[in-house]
Amino acid sequence: PIDSGNKWRKLKYHLTAFEESKKKCIVSIGGAHSNHLHALSYLCFQLQIPCKLLIYGSPNSTIENNTLQDCLSWGASIDYISRREAKSNFLSYASDDYFIEEGGKGEIAQQGMGELVDELIDFEDNSKTLIAVAYGTGTSVQALLTKTNECHVVTLSPVKNNQLLQHSRLHYLIDYLNLSFAGFSNEYYSKITAFQKETSILLDPVYTGKLYLNLIHSSINFMNYNKIYFVHSGGLQAWRDYRQRYKDKIIAY
Repeated sequence: PIDSGNKWRKLKYHLTAFEESKKKCIVSIGGAHSNHLHALSYLCFQLQIPCKLLIYGSPNSTIENNTLQDCLSWGASIDYISRREAKSNFLSYASDDYFIEEGGKGEIAQQGMGELVDELIDFEDNSKTLIAVAYGTGTSVQALLTKTNECHVVTLSPVKNNQLLQHSRLHYLIDYLNLSFAGFSNEYYSKITAFQKETSILLDPVYTGKLYLNLIHSSINFMNYNKIYFVHSGGLQAWRDYRQRYKDKIIAY
């Protein structure tokens, strides 16, 4: 329930590489609400691996932040860093540190994520198959495209002005609600809440919720496909801070 969705898949082979490196500590970087850092901290806690997190922002971002409070309770240490410092190659860490990029992105993460294809029920790699997956770092999208040859992939990036991967089999959805990253509207909240009541499936509010709504409101002709797979990338722990942030706007449904 904690290392859910694509989080375990992306970290799986990093753990193998860390063990082989003989290094002493795992270091990674990200925002104060990062699902990746949350999952990484828990894995390191379970495996008794020292973990250090570089968080964009200031110590004030820890206050009333469920994500970071969990990470601290699992023994992770936190240092704060500006995005400017990160972009100017500020990152320097001891030779005993094993570094994982923001969001767990990279080829090692793609290796684990690509294994998802082997687990899809009755999967056929042809142009009549569609896979829908959210776009964060692009690692999951890249992995699915690398592992397949003909199927189509559709995605949505909640991050505005994100540098997006281009591929002949990859199609981008347009956010018809035009929400900011981790943004809120009562229409959006009511629809993903209704989806949970109807299906018993909880979508996360940042990635898969937006992906689902924009998929069903898209101009895609679903009749062109024999099978459609919707990948839930986890991140359900984000609901705690999301509801806390918008508690004055949420209407009970």
